[in-house]
Amino acid sequence: MWMKAIPGLMAEVASRGDEIVALCRRLIQIPTENPPGDVSTAAAAVAEVLRGWGVELTWNEPAGGRVSLVAAMGPESGRTLILNGHLDVVPAGDPGRWTRPAFSGDVSGGLIWGRGAVDMKGGVAALLGAVRAMSQVDLPGRVILTLVPDEETGGRWGSRWLLQDAGLAGDGCLIAEPSGLDVCTIGQRGALWLRLRASGTPAHGSLSPYVGKNAILSLINALRPVLALAGRRGKCPPELAQILERSKHWMASSVGEPATAALDHVTVNLGILRGGTKVNVVPEEATAEIDIRVPLGCTVAAIRAEVEALQETGVEVEILEASEPNFTLPNTRIARALAAGAKEVLGKSPSFLLQWATSDARHFRAAGIPVVQYGPFGRGIHGYDEAVLADEIVRCAQVYVATALAFLGSRELP
Repeated sequence: MWMKAIPGLMAEVASRGDEIVALCRRLIQIPTENPPGDVSTAAAAVAEVLRGWGVELTWNEPAGGRVSLVAAMGPESGRTLILNGHLDVVPAGDPGRWTRPAFSGDVSGGLIWGRGAVDMKGGVAALLGAVRAMSQVDLPGRVILTLVPDEETGGRWGSRWLLQDAGLAGDGCLIAEPSGLDVCTIGQRGALWLRLRASGTPAHGSLSPYVGKNAILSLINALRPVLALAGRRGKCPPELAQILERSKHWMASSVGEPATAALDHVTVNLGILRGGTKVNVVPEEATAEIDIRVPLGCTVAAIRAEVEALQETGVEVEILEASEPNFTLPNTRIARALAAGAKEVLGKSPSFLLQWATSDARHFRAAGIPVVQYGPFGRGIHGYDEAVLADEIVRCAQVYVATALAFLGSRELP
């Protein structure tokens, strides 16, 4: 029954394609860099749009500027599908290195340009286009749109807060993270972000190493076993072995062959290193911030235990973020609904793959909610001259509608 409504809703979304593109441009033009993480202006603009469509919503602000919008449609009986996107973006960096202004939202060559175009204001615009279409029909279940802050810095005041503190719940979740039309990601590595801090005893530099204790040298000694974690291999669960190999093939063609090892090996990035006050003073304090990614088949808990053992050497270990590797099996209803929805709209289903990064999907999976990620792509994600394909935004909006109806409906899915 509900699949019969798809052609009319697809036409509705297509007829509003220019409006969806304009909405993406407007969102890009509102800076929401994180840090500092204030998305309130963008949230207010989206809230105005939703209310103009007659969609009721709640405004949640657990911390200053960290606003989550939640809009629910359809009956509470039956299944509930969560549609999720984040409003924050990574910092734009040096303005002089952008060909166009970072927050221009210019349209050229079929692309919409600006910071956050790919990650993920294009996806947010696609979600909004889908919600507008679905708000005009009687749904067979419940759709909850959640537009959140803080994804780029861990999700504490965004998706994680909604799930842990605001009671958000559902039977499945679709996150509009960038993937392109041919790919749907269903799993990701774990993450362990930490800060190491070493203390020393200051002295005149001309007397080192005979007088004083050099904090930088103590930190270097502590870093060696942490950096040595890189390259440890995870044993992929058998049910995901073929998906891992497909993911490596795709990654080799898009990123390069050497990068494929990241999918099933621990990676370690020493991202920030600070220490010392002056070249002729023995450093009193030194700190390092490290990003460790953990593949399926390894556990963050085990890696964390090894790192925390460094405290026995006198180095302080602070855990900034920790999440285990996580995945959704391709035979779950949300994955099958996405495959069916994409096939209905595009004529083919996407490939299910694993991603090397992390996202808010980990918070939903930790809450027992299966997640798929599917959204418009383009070029320059997190880099200069970021741009999203305008056509993919509209096509994704259509896929979201078809996916929602397939997921909420009663028929069995292939």
